[in-house]
Parts: sequence; C-alpha cells; structure tokens
Amino acid sequence: MSEHEKVTELRMMMPSTEASIYLNAGSNGPVPAEVDAAMRAVHDQELQTGRATEHAMDDVEERANELRGVFAGVLATDLELVAIGHSTTESVLRAASPHLHRAPAF
Repeated sequence: MSEHEKVTELRMMMPSTEASIYLNAGSNGPVPAEVDAAMRAVHDQELQTGRATEHAMDDVEERANELRGVFAGVLATDLELVAIGHSTTESVLRAASPHLHRAPAF
C-alpha cells in the first residue's frame, strides 16, 4: 500500500478530517470512528450497570492491553515494549527521562 493510500485510509477512519484541519492533535484531534464506537459501548455499559462496578478496572486494563496489542502490531514490535501514558506530556517525559520512575505500562 502506498503512503498516499495509507493516509487516505486513515482519513476515512476519522470523518471529521473532512470538516476541519487539525494543527494540534495532542488533545483536540479527530476521533476515529472505531474509537467513537468503543466509547459509546463503554458509555452504554456504564449507563446500564453504573460506573462503580466491581470489575470496572479489569475492563479498563483489558481495553488498554488490546490497545497496546494494536500498537505493537502496527509497530511490528513486542507487546512488552509498548506503554500507554495518560497524556502526551507524560509520555514524552517518560521517553526523554528513562531514569525517572516508570508507572506500569497501563
């Protein structure tokens, strides 16, 4: 697949890219349709069962590991080498300061 085809496919996954230009996507970037569907599913589950369920954090950890797996596949690397940060700032600091204490990969 050519680079142009890859970009076209990514844009199709983020419908709002047809409506706007994103110059700062760190916190206000486009939401992929698949992410929107996952967020809606979680919202619907929380609406039906509440947010303070016994296994809520298990669900979060499972979803985080699924995400790490997707990134590992895209990057063609081992799952153990992929971490998810809470923010762009945290992730950049982790990479720039490897001597700092690192939180768990999720």
